[in-house]
This record gives sequence, structure tokens and C-alpha cells, in this order.
Amino acid sequence: MFLQPATQPVSHRFETLEIFFTPPDITSRRLGFVSPFANDYISMLSSLPHLKKLALPTHPPCHLLPDALIATPTSYICPELAELCLYESSESVSWDTVLAVVKSRTDPDIGGVSLRELTVPRYVRSDDKVVGLSAYVRVKAPA
Repeated sequence: MFLQPATQPVSHRFETLEIFFTPPDITSRRLGFVSPFANDYISMLSSLPHLKKLALPTHPPCHLLPDALIATPTSYICPELAELCLYESSESVSWDTVLAVVKSRTDPDIGGVSLRELTVPRYVRSDDKVVGLSAYVRVKAPA
């Protein structure tokens, strides 16, 4: 018996996803090369339309994912996403991108569920101990 490839993307009912580990970085911004793993993550998120909570590291290749989460009238992955956590690192995503994600996901003209919470934890070393700091933002949709 042969398995036939699916003609439609598979959709799962997962509501929470937290990515802790990413493949070794093969991304070089200087050379303009993007890791193929980033596209795998974008494809994976595209197949999870019911995802409500997402936590991502912001080191390569996951640093490219917040750009993919910017909702537009023609591209809207994870339309039910209500909580987003971006673990900050030295290769952190830009605040302009974070703000673009928040603005696009609170725009009533685009549709879907509005983003309600954004968390950006940052880990700082102090006296050989890791101290966790967290920037937590409650997102309010425009009136």
C-alpha cells in the first residue's frame, strides 16, 4: 500500500506551541543567506490555524518568524493567535517588527482574533546566576 501525499495542508487543533530548541544556525545575514529551517517553521505554523499561544526563541532561524506573523489581508497565519511570547536573545528580533505584529493583529479590518498578550522575557547573568526579567504587555485593540 502506498501513501498518497495530502492535496490540502494538514490542519491540527493544537492551541499552544512552545519551541525550545532550534536546529544549528546556518543563517548568515552578511551573505544574505536564509536558513531553510525558517521556511519549515513558517510552513508548520501555517498548518496550525487554531493556535492560540505561541512561544518562540528569537535566535536564528526563529528570528524570521515574527515577520511571518505580521497579518495582512492576503497572509494571515495562526489567525486565532491571542498570546505571543518572544524569548529575547543577542540575535533578537527588532522592536519595529514586534510592533508591526501587534498592530497588524489588532487591526479590525484584517479579521481573526486580536492579539491580547505579548511577553518578551530576557535573561541576564548576575553573579553567576541567571536572572529572568520579563516585559509583559497587555495589548488593547484600537477603539
